[in-house]
Amino acid sequence: MSRRSGQDGSVCIKGTKYIGRYRVDVPGQNKRARRTVIIGNTSQFTKPQAERWLAKFIEEQGINDASHLARSQSPVLTFGLSARGWREHHLIVNKKRSSQSSMSCELNKHILPHLKDTPLEEITYPVVRGLIQMWQEEDLSRKSIKNLFGIVRAVYNFHFDEMAQSGKPIVSPWLVKWKKVAPPKAVQRELPHFTVAQMAAIVNAAKTQMYRSLFALAAGSGARAGELFALRVESDVDLDEQTITIRRSVWEGEENTSKSDTGDQDRTRTVPIDASIVKELKKHLKGRRSGYLFQTKNGTPLRLSNMRGDTLYPILKKLKLLQPDIGMHAFRRGRISQLVYSGVSRQVIRDWCGHSSDKMIDHYTKLLRQHHAPEMAKLKPLLDPSWTQVNREESGTQPQVVVN
Repeated sequence: MSRRSGQDGSVCIKGTKYIGRYRVDVPGQNKRARRTVIIGNTSQFTKPQAERWLAKFIEEQGINDASHLARSQSPVLTFGLSARGWREHHLIVNKKRSSQSSMSCELNKHILPHLKDTPLEEITYPVVRGLIQMWQEEDLSRKSIKNLFGIVRAVYNFHFDEMAQSGKPIVSPWLVKWKKVAPPKAVQRELPHFTVAQMAAIVNAAKTQMYRSLFALAAGSGARAGELFALRVESDVDLDEQTITIRRSVWEGEENTSKSDTGDQDRTRTVPIDASIVKELKKHLKGRRSGYLFQTKNGTPLRLSNMRGDTLYPILKKLKLLQPDIGMHAFRRGRISQLVYSGVSRQVIRDWCGHSSDKMIDHYTKLLRQHHAPEMAKLKPLLDPSWTQVNREESGTQPQVVVN
């Protein structure tokens, strides 16, 4: 290897600096590429010292190793090929169907059109910055861009781990940090949510008893839609004790673990419901003791995609509550907000709603203006008549505020 022309490198002088020149095999190219490196000032090295420095540098780079030549003569590993392996051997094997669907869609729509033919080893800071700029031009939110960044990183790391296990790493570990490429944070908008009065209006506007019960339970439990669809009458609903037990979730008709499940840890949770909701559920069940609590005529669980457009949205439109991004999750935000401002402890809210920390609770409640008026009512007006100002300009002292 070292006898190939240009493989040992050569040293020349440019101005006051020693420059090292050498050639390196590049994947996908028959002709070796020319590379240069600055060795140092002529005042620091003699030419023999500069030549020894370059020889050591080439040795450390592994340019003369047979494995380097073998890698360069292998087919170019593109992001598209790596993404296919990640999807087949990780995404489909380890993720829930809802995650498979959403992440595959994001990969196909926003990532592969830009990176499909890009060699994996060329996905560096400049490439990622360019990607994020394009995603911004597509008017994607910061949260969506962060999710896309995470998918690119996951594909890259998956292939790196696969190669590392076989002892043939082709790329370096992922070095791009989100904080260094993240777009600036936008002004946070109020999350779509329902007030208590709005939730009651939606329940009363439902056309069937099943949907009346569904909306009432969503408002009174704070459970996610998929968790409500997965409830079974025989095991998860205890009307005597006035509780429901969240054990699983349903997405597009198929059961999965609930979102709060992590690994083998059992995150089953029991949520109390009030007597008014129990009454609605009894009317809906009519003595039925098995099957899904909310099911189709065929006994299959409801699907969120159909239920929103056919049932919830017409009600919201009628009540003039329809707005972008609003859906079943607005019941959950409204319930958590109600619990927080009613003084329920954070630990209890986490247990009922399936949050592992207070972070999501704060995220759900900090922008909800529905509670501002009652909180302001507790405060004394700033310009209350009982506050007076004594002007002491004549005495040369500063004005003072005196409370009567």
